[in-house]
Amino acid sequence: MSPLLNVDTDELHGLAARIQAAATEASNTHANPAAIRATMAALGEPGLVAASHTFLERWSYALGEVVTDAERLAHQISLVAKTCENAESLASRSFLS
Repeated sequence: MSPLLNVDTDELHGLAARIQAAATEASNTHANPAAIRATMAALGEPGLVAASHTFLERWSYALGEVVTDAERLAHQISLVAKTCENAESLASRSFLS
């Protein structure tokens, strides 16, 4: 917690970690679609299987884009928390001098 700046840096670090965890899970799904493909293939109806595979390809591409954005967001939130912590530290030292 940064009392002078009134920013809960622990919450920011936690948020960044939760976003990164979700991005990692999505990245694993994006990188390994075999289980989803197998489930879709079990549908049996060729037209439905083909349509579901087309959907999966498009969805997987979009998921990759979301992963990239989520990882970037997690990193930026973490940087905000660190910046607040550093500013708090500098402000505290300047008041002690």
